[in-house]
Amino acid sequence: MDESNDVPENRVSFYKLKALSIYNKAVSLRETILNDENNPISEDALSVHLKFLEKMSDSFNVTHSNLEELDVSEIGSDLSNNFEDLAMEIEVRIRSALRRTTQNMPHHSTIRPELNVTASGNVRSRYHIPDIKLPTFRGGYTEWADFYSMFSTVIDQEPFLSKIEKFQHLRSCLDGPALEAVRSLEVSESNYDIALDILNNRFNNKRLIFQAHVAEILRHEKVEDGSTTKLRTLSDKLHSHMRALRSMGTMEEIAGCIIVHSTYKYLDSDTRTKWEELSPPNVIPTWDHFSAFLERRCQAMETMDQAMLIQIHSSQLHSLWKPFAIFAS
Repeated sequence: MDESNDVPENRVSFYKLKALSIYNKAVSLRETILNDENNPISEDALSVHLKFLEKMSDSFNVTHSNLEELDVSEIGSDLSNNFEDLAMEIEVRIRSALRRTTQNMPHHSTIRPELNVTASGNVRSRYHIPDIKLPTFRGGYTEWADFYSMFSTVIDQEPFLSKIEKFQHLRSCLDGPALEAVRSLEVSESNYDIALDILNNRFNNKRLIFQAHVAEILRHEKVEDGSTTKLRTLSDKLHSHMRALRSMGTMEEIAGCIIVHSTYKYLDSDTRTKWEELSPPNVIPTWDHFSAFLERRCQAMETMDQAMLIQIHSSQLHSLWKPFAIFAS
């Protein structure tokens, strides 16, 4: 037996184990950072953590690239996507901790925060957000969770920013329908919480978020023959939407919602409106729920049609008997 045939399979197993090992190290680093948030450590230690994260990310990328060359099914794998999300979260937490450490330095330190004199003459510190580009939220339901998670970590949970500053950062991240939802609010401390509530109540709608992910899966264009780039784009988007759906519901709920969404487009406008009115905002639509609604809707419309026929027949009979009634009188 030629042992050379086993080499690719052994290499695949090796790279899989190595990638998983690096991922587990990242998980351990995240736990360390979470513990450090309750027991602050030095700036030097945080810098070491950040460099260690960068090395892990480079090592993981090289390892997974080698794995993808040997096994194309690993392209866009859950492990790769999960590691990217985990690395981003760890970096945000480390940079936030570094910023807090710098801000809490004693007065004799050579590093000073920028000072600002308010209109009332009070002096207060102005702290800068970390060098992370916040995403722009334009009102897409599938984008709300990622946007709010990032904004909450970088801005909302930052104790050294005033609510007015947080509101200014919030408005700078909004566009389209999302910005219009809070545009009328004056930038003030009291309105910051109101703005967050408005956005959360409007866009954190579990049913609409779930349906939006399903719609994105079903509306993707057909991949042209031989287009590797478009096939990769399709694969990445499908994995992304399926991860989001699995975080909110079961496979049975996902399948049911796909059927509901595919059937919904065949309904008349009045029935669609009725369905939207009767559907709870934070409940994932199931086929059983949709099927029961259709049955009730059909029965109601059939009853109305029957009542209309009876009324028409009554009017016709009245017209026929009217001459006889006049003659008899």
